[in-house]
Amino acid sequence: MAGEFTAQADPQQLRRVTQELAALPGGLETVLSRAINKTGVFARARVIDMIVGELNLRKSDVRKRNVTLRKATRRQLFVRISIEGARIPLIHFRSRQQLRGVKAKITKGGTAKLYAGAFQESPGPRRGKGGRSKLVTTMPSGHKGVFRRTGPVRISRVLATRTSKTAGAGAGAGVGRKKGMAFMTRERLPITELRGPSVPHVLGKLRAFVREVFEAVMSQRLAMEIDRQVKVLLERRAAQMGVA
Repeated sequence: MAGEFTAQADPQQLRRVTQELAALPGGLETVLSRAINKTGVFARARVIDMIVGELNLRKSDVRKRNVTLRKATRRQLFVRISIEGARIPLIHFRSRQQLRGVKAKITKGGTAKLYAGAFQESPGPRRGKGGRSKLVTTMPSGHKGVFRRTGPVRISRVLATRTSKTAGAGAGAGVGRKKGMAFMTRERLPITELRGPSVPHVLGKLRAFVREVFEAVMSQRLAMEIDRQVKVLLERRAAQMGVA
């Protein structure tokens, strides 16, 4: 979805700025494009703050994958903030491998949920007496994630008693069960990746806040940036005239 956030400029301010920059060809367009871009960068940061305030994600991940900013030019005096993305892979919610599945916390104020039978780590090469190392499960394409087997269920029987220490990390079925005990497992394939909600879906719940508060803040920011850019442009012009 594209962010349709409208920051209204003060008509009186625009008339005043137009008069102040009348002697500078293209000065008004330069000031407005710079002010709009500064406001757009500020708006993008606030949008990211809103998202990470709801979801247990890193700001850097949201900025890279979900929120983009198309800046203004002197011919196109507007910015476009786009909030995009499909459902987010569960591994981005700071997931942790547990003995019987994977734990992850989706919302910032929520509690961690156990996804039983899921896995994101598998036994790596042996490291002497230290046992096996842990490797994050990686697909042939290089994609890393949290997965769960979805194949048919089968009945197995424990041939020997195993513990998490002797079986190694990610040992799965049979750990902690006694010899001769029957248990259910699934075929190794197929597997599916577990995901959380999408960013556009979560941000859609904040629409009322965006309309009532966000746009008012952006309009104030735009007015401040316009005055700041006028001052910068006039000071540079005066400095050039002084050197000349």
